[in-house]
Amino acid sequence: MPAITPWIDGAPAFAELNSFRTLICLTERRCTVCGMKVPRGPVYRVVDGEAADHIEMVLDAGKSYINAAPSSEGPGHRACMLYSAMVCPHLSSSGARRTAEATVGSEKLPKGDPRGPSAAVIGCDGYHWKVGERSLEIYFGQPVELLRYAEGADLAGELRAEIAREQPLAQSCPPYLLDDDARAEQAAKAIIAGGSQATAVRQQEQARKNRRKAARSARRKNR
Repeated sequence: MPAITPWIDGAPAFAELNSFRTLICLTERRCTVCGMKVPRGPVYRVVDGEAADHIEMVLDAGKSYINAAPSSEGPGHRACMLYSAMVCPHLSSSGARRTAEATVGSEKLPKGDPRGPSAAVIGCDGYHWKVGERSLEIYFGQPVELLRYAEGADLAGELRAEIAREQPLAQSCPPYLLDDDARAEQAAKAIIAGGSQATAVRQQEQARKNRRKAARSARRKNR
């Protein structure tokens, strides 16, 4: 389940993005698909054919790519973005069209907007973001890798190879990015207030331990 997907009436709303969840992932450098930390190095995203054409020309010419157009969708692991390109109905098919209107920065993408005959998974050397008038605006850095594809199934071999290359991760998606939107909102507000949800969780757990320790000491004294 994508970490940025909101839950409505107990079910994931796949066509929607949750701004609180996205903010957490951007701030804590978490993958917007699996919710786990992205290590140092390139971050990955999926783009349509027109954007891929521009990026490919820049890479072939050895020039810098200036990403002036913001995205509303954050980055993730290479394997996770390959997987997304394979299973997302809009990203995986050359004949796909958007089932709902979407807003990317200041641009509105209408319902029925086609994906186009090709798309690409790209790696970038970083990202930054800001709070825009209507949404979070995400800006990606210089592209360092581009994998073109027509159909999502074309990426199956690359995904298998990437999974084989990946190092095992001793972590899991944090509870504030699972199926509780209220908890995600609380975590995001803690970040906005200048704190860290992970730190807050550790502090709460330590406080519970201290209370249990104090209760045990009090029981011993009363014996």
